[in-house]
Amino acid sequence: MKAETDGYVKEITADKIGVAAMQLGAGRATKEDEIDLAVGLILEKKIGDYVTKGDTLVTLHASKSDVKEVERIVLDSYTIVNEETGKPTLIHKEIHAE
Repeated sequence: MKAETDGYVKEITADKIGVAAMQLGAGRATKEDEIDLAVGLILEKKIGDYVTKGDTLVTLHASKSDVKEVERIVLDSYTIVNEETGKPTLIHKEIHAE
């Protein structure tokens, strides 16, 4: 899946990514649903990354050919803006045992 514009990745909506993965078969809507171990998503661009139009945002692995709805959900989950957003802080505080 390719970026449609230039800019910085400001936000990726995780629950939309989860829904897209579930629609591919990587998760279950009900406990009776089977998980397809051959499908999934690889997020190639993360929050704070600069992208140019045409850069790969996400790689889809699918077992079915019609993934238009999944593609729409994934593209809607990315917010790309013109202003640099910076990378998120991954470690907020270290706790040391005494």
